[in-house]
Amino acid sequence: MLVRDGRQPKSEKSEEPEEPEEEPLLRYQRLGADVTEILRDDHATCLACHPKFLALGTRAGVVAVLDLNGNEIRRFSPHSAAVNDLCIDRSGEFVGSCSEDGTVAVSSLYDGEASTHWYHRPVCAIALDPEYPTRRVFATGGLTGQLVLNAKGWFGAKDSTLHAGEGPVRAIDIAPNGSLIAWANDLGVKVYDAQYNKRVSFVDRPSGSPAAEAFRCHLRWETETELLIGWADSIKIGRRAWHAHGMRTACAPHAHVHHACVLCMRCCVYALHACVCCMRVCAAAAHTCAE
Repeated sequence: MLVRDGRQPKSEKSEEPEEPEEEPLLRYQRLGADVTEILRDDHATCLACHPKFLALGTRAGVVAVLDLNGNEIRRFSPHSAAVNDLCIDRSGEFVGSCSEDGTVAVSSLYDGEASTHWYHRPVCAIALDPEYPTRRVFATGGLTGQLVLNAKGWFGAKDSTLHAGEGPVRAIDIAPNGSLIAWANDLGVKVYDAQYNKRVSFVDRPSGSPAAEAFRCHLRWETETELLIGWADSIKIGRRAWHAHGMRTACAPHAHVHHACVLCMRCCVYALHACVCCMRVCAAAAHTCAE
């Protein structure tokens, strides 16, 4: 309706459609410097990141420690076959590696300390305790189907089998305080309470997922209570909870991990290194879109 001067009255609320928010763009660059020379006659098989440096594993069994620009700092050759996984402790003092030749090596970047462990069959995953320099604990697993915890005792390092019999162990991660160990096999993700020596949780593999050996599971304890699980085209967020009104006794562990939400991706997950608060925002957005 027109007013006397021929102009339309202003509406109380703007009818202009809201512009969709643009997805953030990530800046990246190829690693140069010594990386080109390292991979001239070799192939990269895995990579581990620390705030101060990178560790690169190769098919020839080499572990190269690089600065963030790709310059080589140190190089180890602890394996005779491809490096399958790498892990760096929180302080950045030790690098753990496991290989197709069945060996696990833990090497110090500072004083030359190194140890090698033989497991006779290909080892697919390794996780150092975040406080490895003081606790001297790591977990490993592979085609034997065993989750093995190596800990220092009175008479040296000792292996303990925490779980076995459900297929190859393909990924492992230890919580920041060292109390919980998560690992993935062909059935799903399990969580072990190291303080009470008991398995406390199970998160099944997403239904309809491709073969487990085709898309490796990725695990990351973002905090002591938040576990990120990336598998093929989905990401699950696991949250630590408590039984029996939050009470805990010496004889009955009450902690367990349940998945709080699932994000379906349009691509396959090849690494997890994200802030949990961002994951919560994504989860909330996904829930809103679903409504």
